[in-house]
Amino acid sequence: MDKNTLYSHLRWPEYQALVKAACRLSGLFSGTSAAPYVDYRFVERLFVRCAGATDNSRRDDSFDAFVQVFADHRAGVGVKTFTDRSGGRSMEKVAEFTRLARLERLAELSPEALVYKVAELRRRRVLSDTAANGVNIACSFYHCLVRGRDAKGAYAFVHEESYPLIDLWKLAPQDSQGRPLDAFPSELAGTTVHFTDGCRSYAYSTSKNVLLMRFDLQAGRRSPRIPVEPASDPVALLLGLAGEGALWGQDLAAGQGDCPEAEDSRPYVVLPLYAPKSLLSASPQVGPKSGINQWNAGGRARKFGEAYIPVPKRLHGDSRLAGFFPAAGGVCRPFRLRLPDGSEVQARLCQEGMKALMSDPNDDLARWLYAMIDGSFEKASLRMREDEANRPYTYEDLEVVGKDSVAVLKTDEERFELRLLPLGAARRFWQQEARGGAPRTIGGFEALLDAQAEQEAQEGQGDG
Repeated sequence: MDKNTLYSHLRWPEYQALVKAACRLSGLFSGTSAAPYVDYRFVERLFVRCAGATDNSRRDDSFDAFVQVFADHRAGVGVKTFTDRSGGRSMEKVAEFTRLARLERLAELSPEALVYKVAELRRRRVLSDTAANGVNIACSFYHCLVRGRDAKGAYAFVHEESYPLIDLWKLAPQDSQGRPLDAFPSELAGTTVHFTDGCRSYAYSTSKNVLLMRFDLQAGRRSPRIPVEPASDPVALLLGLAGEGALWGQDLAAGQGDCPEAEDSRPYVVLPLYAPKSLLSASPQVGPKSGINQWNAGGRARKFGEAYIPVPKRLHGDSRLAGFFPAAGGVCRPFRLRLPDGSEVQARLCQEGMKALMSDPNDDLARWLYAMIDGSFEKASLRMREDEANRPYTYEDLEVVGKDSVAVLKTDEERFELRLLPLGAARRFWQQEARGGAPRTIGGFEALLDAQAEQEAQEGQGDG
């Protein structure tokens, strides 16, 4: 395969071999006349392995993986798999709004207002994840494994296209076939409203609270077909796996693919981006003059950009976590803190009771925090000037971008790493600590969050 065929430089022989192997088991999940079935989690891992990418699929984020496309450009990748429908134009889910639908009262909006609000929320979330992770949106893309079946048999191929930001200034109504309409309807007919931004076609389902985007398989870039052959007796094949370790190809795995990552065993703590006094409350609050709003505090003259991450008092009294930070006698030594976008700041615990994780200079951390919320520090500064005077951040701002907690991982006494976590993570961590201890590793804790999210999704309460 020509290395320029795709945006991502896949190890193509390995990719094809693994797709063929996965499709052999397709009959366990679908009929013999259907397009081969491949689980989306497998495709995420497949891409990470064969593109040398960084896995981000377990996090509540706009991107499933990251790849370094140039020396100084990090691309975010959305990984998807779907079937090759007639016409080559597939409408697929790209975002979920279950929590935000309640928060923003989307059900009460007219179709036109609904489209603009959903588009705004989607754009804001993507910009937040772009800024937080140091991603260049201009070189980001979707990687899709498309599966199908026709008269020639079952097949799969790779389709890749750019990862768009919705253009809020060019939104226009469409019908379900992508044809333009003169105006948005005054009332929603059915449960779906269709629209375009002049570049891509979208649909928002009010029954499922999801945003879908149309993938045009005739555009973008695509690979040659991969002919696949689902096993006629997949159960017998599955039984053979118990003693058939070479099924996936020992030669293929040796020296070509990445080894499975060892579980991160570094000590960690989870901190809220909101007031610790509301840590276990059903209604978390961001202090209007503290934490990420320290710039709004009274006393001396302050400038926008003063901020800190609150450190709950219970951390210092927790026997398992005592001594986590390099502190003694109420004083913390400076340490290096690596942020999710790859940059590093000098940090320490400050203020009475060591209640504040701050950077030196103070606005180094704030620039990353505010970019995570508003898309960039410059946009955050502009919003503060244009909105009502000195409007502090609220918990709703954190809800909109889907992040209210961070994990701090300890490499040694001088080096720490910050990792973003989804809504509710800090509350869950400290609940677990109070009950006898949170999982010992960050991987174990994230698995616990995954299980909770899966349960909430089944109960119809999942986050967007």
